[in-house]
Amino acid sequence: MEMAALVLGTWEAAQRFAPVIDLARREANEALSAAMEPFNSRVAVLIGHGQRLGVFAKDVAPDVLARVVDATAQTFLSVRRSGDASDVAFTALFTLGVPARRARATVHSARTRQGSCDGL
Repeated sequence: MEMAALVLGTWEAAQRFAPVIDLARREANEALSAAMEPFNSRVAVLIGHGQRLGVFAKDVAPDVLARVVDATAQTFLSVRRSGDASDVAFTALFTLGVPARRARATVHSARTRQGSCDGL
């Protein structure tokens, strides 16, 4: 649920800044990688925790999967609003090995919780 909540809580800002993020990725990949490191590190920690609990697949290291999740989000952004935060959160969870039905339910729960908490 924390993974879905993290995506849900940050997706609107990511969409708003998508053109800047895209340009920055092309123009200053090293600097952007350093700037994204705290987010990617947090994602890696969540993935590692999920792997230990048996929620996420254990076949790939958490730091690599964090980059996959980041690349997934960037793919959605580069296609210019081809999905909302729920789509990105679902795709991240599904990519991490969560069965589709469970991933959808988790995103729905996180979305509901987020709505009742004024953000995360």
